[in-house]
Amino acid sequence: MPKSWTDEAIVLRTYNVGETDRFCLLLTEKFGRIAARANGVRRLLSRRGSGLLPLHRVSVVCELHSFGCTIVSASCLDAHARSWENPSAFACAEQGIELLLKLTEEGPPMPRVYRLTSDFLAACSLPHVHCFPPLFTLKLLSILGLCPSLTHSSADHASLDDGEQVVLSRRFGGLVSLADDPAGIRLSVPLVGILRNCQGISFADVPVFSDALLAELTRFVQGLLGSQLGLSLKAPGIRFAMSSAVTPI
Repeated sequence: MPKSWTDEAIVLRTYNVGETDRFCLLLTEKFGRIAARANGVRRLLSRRGSGLLPLHRVSVVCELHSFGCTIVSASCLDAHARSWENPSAFACAEQGIELLLKLTEEGPPMPRVYRLTSDFLAACSLPHVHCFPPLFTLKLLSILGLCPSLTHSSADHASLDDGEQVVLSRRFGGLVSLADDPAGIRLSVPLVGILRNCQGISFADVPVFSDALLAELTRFVQGLLGSQLGLSLKAPGIRFAMSSAVTPI
């Protein structure tokens, strides 16, 4: 990483430091995830403070020092204002950000992850936003190499044919045909179609899922996170509580 550089970034999280500074976790287009400190941005007349907020896509100029990275200047490219205005959209966006923070670390460039996240946040203003978190999860896990194959059998790596009954196998740790594991969890034909084509489904053109299909897809993704990665997210529970007017404990 050069000592001074300019890049696009998505602000994942911010933390107030001292009286006027802000510590930012950024997902950048060229340098992956980084942590940087923005000095003085919380002053009343600071021009950078309004841009360095969670969910914003920004253009930043950063400098690398022996004590860490600092943000010299920042300008907001897209505030994703509609995600802030709509509680459901905001909850969905926060679910994606929480997943990113759990699965990524500082280090390698992740241009595909950046583009995926940018498209996801931009789409959170669309009406059927509730369909996006499980799709984003599947896409992200596939890019990071943390997802079992959705097109080939985990038993023998053979292609899963159209019309074949597919099951989720605990024995093989992925999708297999019913013949390979009769005790596996059977998946509906529409769900298998979504799993096979998830990388080609654009957030801007997601088909409307039935409630039953969306529930099955959500259960599949949650099971994948829990059994394969040992992850549990707070955002889905909070989102459910918000939509049902139940105060989360």
